[in-house]
Amino acid sequence: DDYNGEQQEGFGRLQMTISKGRRASTASAYLRPAMSRPNLTVLTEAAATKIAFEGTRATGVTINHRGVERTVGAGREVLLACGVINTPQLLMLSGIGAPDELTTHGLQTRANLPAVGKNLQDHVSVILMYRRKNPGPFLRNMRADRIGFDFIKTYLTGRGFSGDVPGGVVAFLKSASERPLPDVQLLFTAAPLAAWPYFKPFKEPFPDGFATRIVATQPESRGSVKLASADPSAPPLIHQNFLASPKDWESLRAGFRVARDLAGQPAMQPFIQAEFFPGPKCQSDDE
Repeated sequence: DDYNGEQQEGFGRLQMTISKGRRASTASAYLRPAMSRPNLTVLTEAAATKIAFEGTRATGVTINHRGVERTVGAGREVLLACGVINTPQLLMLSGIGAPDELTTHGLQTRANLPAVGKNLQDHVSVILMYRRKNPGPFLRNMRADRIGFDFIKTYLTGRGFSGDVPGGVVAFLKSASERPLPDVQLLFTAAPLAAWPYFKPFKEPFPDGFATRIVATQPESRGSVKLASADPSAPPLIHQNFLASPKDWESLRAGFRVARDLAGQPAMQPFIQAEFFPGPKCQSDDE
């Protein structure tokens, strides 16, 4: 089922941003096909430093392009798409934010918007890792001669082992029935986190295994992004504030128990040798 559709709860195949064996990004999927359009100009090696204003109206963006500062005017609108970190940073550098924080860095307040940079949220996760009883397909395919040949095959044809993600199964679950939306995601990976090409006797293979990552998808904890200084090149101060809410702990613990229960099912016993992280001794909520 399409977990990005109307009904998210349940298990399904992982949807991936891969096209013809290569990682598909926003640039490759949308920007590059439009590069020849006469109404599109892409300026690389340019960093936005602040929004240009006429009164309270945004009229353009000041940029640093290869060491030269200049202002690019807007014909209609200025749209900020700098990501969850740099968008609030650019707003604050432009005088939009909490006046007391802006004054600390010698910035004039253009718009009193204390919420700028104050609603940072992200998905925190934990992981369960297992050793396999017998070598699996991933380990066999990672032998140096096999993976080397597959690199060439995938590069030329867009199809192959190295152009895919091992496992690729996902689940969205509710930690409690009264929740309106799934708050737990399980990501199943049919490979260990540490892997490398090998070829005996020159390079020993890695210990084969697989993992389940448990993700809290509806976090209540909120962090912040603040300015470190008025220098646009200075990285902002990021406070994730992970797990500040007890409900986020509840989501992760519930997902952890489900993942462990799945691994304990009879159908999994031919494959699992042992849980090695965090290990079977970790049982209580505090642990």
